Amino acid sequence: MTDLSQRAVRKVIRDLVIDHGVPIVGVRNGAKTGYYIATDQDELIRATEPLKNEIKQLALRNRALLIAQIRTDWLEYLSKGAQDNG
Repeated sequence: MTDLSQRAVRKVIRDLVIDHGVPIVGVRNGAKTGYYIATDQDELIRATEPLKNEIKQLALRNRALLIAQIRTDWLEYLSKGAQDNG
């Protein structure tokens, strides 16, 4: 459809949304996936719910990674697990 890479397309969409206020939303689940322009406020709100959930999950992962940097007990846990399964 276009000579742009997926990354380039995502950047263009990001710029249109953030810099120009175009209400482009994405659908990632189900039979229909892709981007479209929301036509009313309800559609826009429904489309942002998955983003809110993703933000929460990314925050949890970020927190876990920050904690993992200062802890080393996971090394012992993994070593013990390998012995138990071996």
